[in-house]
Amino acid sequence: MGMNVAIFVIAIVLSIVIGMKLKTNIGLIALAFAFICGPFLWGIGPSKVINYFPVSTFLMIFCGTYFYGFAIDNGTFKNIAGKILWKFRNKTKIMPIILYITAVLVCFLGANSGSCCIFFSPIVFSILTEMGVNPLMGVFIVYCGATGGSMMPWTSDFARKEAMWVPQFGDSAHGVMSAYSVFQFVFMTIAVLVVFFITKSYKGRAAVSITEPEPLNKKQKQNLVIIVIFSLALLLPPIIGMLVPNKICKFLQSNVTIYVLSTVGAVVCHALKLGDIDTIVTKRIPWKSMWIVAGMGTLMGMANDIGVTEVIGKFMGESIPKWLVPAVLVICCGLLSSVVHGAVVQPMMNSFVPILAGVSGANIFGLAFCVQAALSLSGISQFSAGGNVAVVGCTDDKVKAKLVMPQFYTSLIFIAVIAVLAAVGFFDMIGGLLGPGTEFITQ
Repeated sequence: MGMNVAIFVIAIVLSIVIGMKLKTNIGLIALAFAFICGPFLWGIGPSKVINYFPVSTFLMIFCGTYFYGFAIDNGTFKNIAGKILWKFRNKTKIMPIILYITAVLVCFLGANSGSCCIFFSPIVFSILTEMGVNPLMGVFIVYCGATGGSMMPWTSDFARKEAMWVPQFGDSAHGVMSAYSVFQFVFMTIAVLVVFFITKSYKGRAAVSITEPEPLNKKQKQNLVIIVIFSLALLLPPIIGMLVPNKICKFLQSNVTIYVLSTVGAVVCHALKLGDIDTIVTKRIPWKSMWIVAGMGTLMGMANDIGVTEVIGKFMGESIPKWLVPAVLVICCGLLSSVVHGAVVQPMMNSFVPILAGVSGANIFGLAFCVQAALSLSGISQFSAGGNVAVVGCTDDKVKAKLVMPQFYTSLIFIAVIAVLAAVGFFDMIGGLLGPGTEFITQ
């Protein structure tokens, strides 16, 4: 058992190191290790290794990003962002807040956090540079706006993260992530407001470079209508069903999922020729991230069957005071996510949750909150994928270099805040409101 743990950890570390050294996809390296270690070291045949491949996660990311890729390709999201900025162009004192709200609203419509950062970061940094505002404010606007706004139940980011919790919680994953999305949005908004006042971003000059965007063209209007209709189709059944319980809403809630809506929506957009299919498939779908999640997910998925999850989980649960387990889990997840993409380590950290809940007595949903918060929020570090993409619009290399340490310190501050909340039982309390979760511990 101990040898399995050692080999498993070495395989993960080598996957990351080799991937970074060769500048190739970490997920593919991890997948290779899974096929090597499985048959030759762990007695798991190739056909069974394939079963660990996270098909649902892979498919959910593909469907969501494919559907919303049309709105990115034809400029719908960018045009809407431009209209909001033009509307409030004279509100100089609160322009940074307007930029944040714009990022949130664009993500509310379905743009994933990565795409939002890529097309919105140049806009934010160009405006703030002209206004003479601290560039750190730009990082918070882009990262917090994209991360906080992209976790609504109808978005592709929500679907991706929900899918990663399905192995632990099944259908309950949706409720857990819905509750978490509220926390993340509130946390990010508070963070932006705090930095807004600390950096005195309300003292910026007027920005004259904001120009009036063209009216929405036919394709953009059609795309926006489709997004609104499909978002309502996903959102209304659970709301109506909660207010007025009925069989129809229950059926729709169970069967009209993000899989269904994204696939049908993509077909409708394709039929209406709302975007260039080749561009959407090659540039709008995050194939690199998908293979990182899938490859690492395959290797991490084997942890339970070879005893790794149980050994590490019990070690943490028995060696650490029970009340500190959630905080330690936050620190471990946060530090990892601050230097690598959170999606790389999430499959493994998710698998620890049931074990830690069993040995520590902490609410299993509360521990899920700890993991998700630590992985998502600490990614503002420029050493991580999210924080790096957030500054893609900063064209001044010297300014970008000066932001490296402030972003890393911010990541550490976020980790510390979340760890304190975990230690005082905040997440455990929220988890208790969602249910005891004991059925998942005993599975």
